[in-house]
Amino acid sequence: MPLVDSAVPAAAGALLSLACTLPPNGPAAAPDAESAAGAPGLQALARSQSGGQTIGEVPPNMVLVPGGTFTMGISEKSLVKWLENDSDTRNTAAHLLVACFPEHTETAGDLLVDKHEVSNLQYKTWLDAHNKAPDPYTIKYNWIHFKNGKAIEGIPPEQENHPIRAVSCDEARACSLWLGKRVPTEVEWAYIATRGLKPDQAYPWGAGIGEWDPKKCANSSNSSRGPAGPQSFAPGSWKDDCTIDGIFDLCGNVGEWTVSPYLAYPGFTPIELGERKNKKVLRGHFSAENVTIRGGSYFGNHITNNNFWREGQSPGSRFEGVGFRGVMSALPGLDQLNDAQRMLTMFAGDFKGRLDLSPQAVAGQVVQFHDPVTGVGRGSKYLAFTKVTSILAPLLKVEKDSIENPVLLGILTTSTPIAKPELPAGSYGIYFKGKGESAAQKLAKEEAKKAGGAEADAKGGAKKGDAGKRDADKKDAGKKDKDAGKKDTDKSDTGKSDTGKSDTGKSDTGKSDTDKSDTDKSDTDKKDAGKKDAGKKDADKKKGDAKGEKKDEPKAKGGKGGADKAGDAKDGDPAGGDAEGQDAEKAEGEKSAEELAAEKADAEAKKALEEMGLGATELSLVDIPTDRAVLLIRNEAGATIAVIDAQYVDGQPLHPTRFSYTPGAAGTGGTAAKTSAAKGGSGMIVVPQDSARFQFSLKMGTGMRFPEFDFELQFEPGSFEPIAAPAMVAPAPTRPK
Repeated sequence: MPLVDSAVPAAAGALLSLACTLPPNGPAAAPDAESAAGAPGLQALARSQSGGQTIGEVPPNMVLVPGGTFTMGISEKSLVKWLENDSDTRNTAAHLLVACFPEHTETAGDLLVDKHEVSNLQYKTWLDAHNKAPDPYTIKYNWIHFKNGKAIEGIPPEQENHPIRAVSCDEARACSLWLGKRVPTEVEWAYIATRGLKPDQAYPWGAGIGEWDPKKCANSSNSSRGPAGPQSFAPGSWKDDCTIDGIFDLCGNVGEWTVSPYLAYPGFTPIELGERKNKKVLRGHFSAENVTIRGGSYFGNHITNNNFWREGQSPGSRFEGVGFRGVMSALPGLDQLNDAQRMLTMFAGDFKGRLDLSPQAVAGQVVQFHDPVTGVGRGSKYLAFTKVTSILAPLLKVEKDSIENPVLLGILTTSTPIAKPELPAGSYGIYFKGKGESAAQKLAKEEAKKAGGAEADAKGGAKKGDAGKRDADKKDAGKKDKDAGKKDTDKSDTGKSDTGKSDTGKSDTGKSDTDKSDTDKSDTDKKDAGKKDAGKKDADKKKGDAKGEKKDEPKAKGGKGGADKAGDAKDGDPAGGDAEGQDAEKAEGEKSAEELAAEKADAEAKKALEEMGLGATELSLVDIPTDRAVLLIRNEAGATIAVIDAQYVDGQPLHPTRFSYTPGAAGTGGTAAKTSAAKGGSGMIVVPQDSARFQFSLKMGTGMRFPEFDFELQFEPGSFEPIAAPAMVAPAPTRPK
């Protein structure tokens, strides 16, 4: 069943084609989320963006808040009036309340917002999934209860749904990310809290500034006090503390982290309060190192429990009365692409302002897993893509210029490693490089050729030396054979003389005796010769051992290798050539301090990238094809780690980015075939797995006809939850009863 209507017509011409395969388990936000995705009893909810439409349901326990423009902060007139009429507030909190000034206009996008603050059970589920131990401070204020006067560690009975507190902003962000959500910005929080209210209405129930009613929200006057001190309340306990969209406890219960730095509002100037001797200058205590906390708590009072109170704290700090709430951009994939843009800009170049993050350009899917009974989230996964806003050059110029400077087309972010081409989970810039060889590639090939030639010359020299040694050995052997032949001739002549003497001077008996004597003499000569040969071999062996000891000396002493080799050569021993060749190979293998330092730096950099999840091997320039146009996939460190062939045509109409899902053929191991529209394609593409496909077009230059880019990403079956639902629409603004 297709995720997005498969009846959407395919592009007549595809500019770029990218085929990817993911591992069998499909995408997941983290290893533990992957196991959660396959756990029995969990439900998956998928939301997709394609063709400018959002498809999918609102996740459990969240509400859709349509975006808009609103007034944020309070006016100077309202603030001064409040402080002048309330001496207690003026004396204790004037220097803090000034941070809520001045009024200014802000805009927030469509959001999905948690109805309630993140609960004890939800937070513990995140900790357990990551094998994390809770901070002692978190335990102290959340998971300690008393029975018969004794403290017991664990979530108190019937408080699993109470808001988690005493967690840091860093922990809140990590937990939200795992759930496929995020911590809101201060602008988003203020918009959620005040949507449907007038600027002078400071409370969800519509009362004005200073019109405090402690009976309408959780605060210090009504929070319970037991052995463990003041306690939070179950979510939704205070029906008046509810927004027009059905979001509870923004005014009380626990304060909430945002991700925005604690800075002065636009247009802020110090306020002078009082006259003459009693004059105060309120400047605020702002710090970019702190993040903003919004909303009141069960510790709060009329000063803090309202829609405009704000304070700043370190993101790593914890406070008993502070928790958090999750939000999501209503546009699936937008949050992930914003994170990808920040990461890529940090390491691989400035992407800010170059990407199109509109609903017409963004495409992809976010899948969240949850327990159908409790609604507790159990991880998420995602895949998203967006393109650049435009390329201000015609196609032919892009093809030519991109040879030297590849052109950014868009970014891709995935929570799961892609198997083909091999990409770890992460964010990637997709670049176009035209057909041709860049200057850097030419230089790299020349250097590789020189390195190969030097290696060949070194091997050739070694072979030539071996051949010379063999010729010398043959010459020595020939000389020895010649000497041996001469000795045999001399010996034969001597034998003839003795025989002649015997024949003339002796009888036959004497001749026989003489022959016997000669025979004995010959045997004795052979024995003597054998002894001489054995002695010569022993001497040669000792000589070789002595030279071996000299050759090993440099290892012990750290020098004199050259002198030993010269001595060996002078002795005329053929073994001297072997020693010299071995030492030459050893010298060639030794590396300089600079080379060793460079290798160490490379190893440290590789380790750092692996720790960041960027451990893919960078491709050499020599490995990037030059005979055709290609797509370069660069990771968050700016390294090119994959190359895909690019086929493209010109002249297609501009259209919204489309994302579609096509399952493989059933009963054939997930194999399907489809017609290829790419120029020069084979006509049929075998799809061995379910495939997820991106199609986007990009304006080039100022002409009337635009090219179209076609991305095709293939996944294992079941990588996404196939759904078909109407486009999500914002509900009418009505107050829940």
